[in-house]
Amino acid sequence: MNYNKIGKFIQEKRKEKNFTQKQLATKINVTDKAVSKWERGLGCPDVSLLKKLSEELDVTVLDILNGEIIDEKSMNKKDFDLYLNDASQISRKNILNKLSAVIAVLIVFISTLLLIFNIKNIILLNKRETSNIYNTENAINYLKEANSKIEIIKNNKGI
Repeated sequence: MNYNKIGKFIQEKRKEKNFTQKQLATKINVTDKAVSKWERGLGCPDVSLLKKLSEELDVTVLDILNGEIIDEKSMNKKDFDLYLNDASQISRKNILNKLSAVIAVLIVFISTLLLIFNIKNIILLNKRETSNIYNTENAINYLKEANSKIEIIKNNKGI
């Protein structure tokens, strides 16, 4: 599939219909940026859009995939199958790319959450340990002071 050829064909047919990119995009429920991308040869319409696009441009799906008006009588079944196979492979690649991006974002998000929770737990554990150290030291000091006062009382026999 030649994306440049397909793009020029779409642009030519759109202009013949006196549609702007935005008008064509609205008719087939995509953005004008998608239409622009196709017309610049940077991508190809998704298989799910081909029928609607062909109807709006008054051409066949095969014409779009071929990038020119073709004589259906001269097209054999083998060529037809090749065009459809190419289109479905492109669609699958687009879906896989989008799915891969979503999975990557989810992995980053989950990893970030785990990191945040681990940092939070480490901070809480440090606070507890520090708090326990101070409590232990205070208790030891209190006991030492109490013992010393008890010793004074014992030595003075309560006087």
